[in-house]
Amino acid sequence: MTHNKLSDQVSGKTIRLSWTDGPTKGTTQEYVFHKDGTVEWHSIKKDGKRKAASESGDTETTKKTEKLHYAAMKITDDVCMAS
Repeated sequence: MTHNKLSDQVSGKTIRLSWTDGPTKGTTQEYVFHKDGTVEWHSIKKDGKRKAASESGDTETTKKTEKLHYAAMKITDDVCMAS
């Protein structure tokens, strides 16, 4: 059985990434790292609100938002790696 490591640096926090280059240029994604070790992510509209799953064209997530488990490890006092 695999045990995920959690880091207080991301556990219970929300992180938004806005892309200025590459294939996702001009988009923003929000990652919510729950204290139970799960993570969920959403695309964000330009007005700052979450896109509905139906707006992204993903009919599978329209039914239910999937929360997957994450692992996060402290690298330095101000750097954490999450996967």
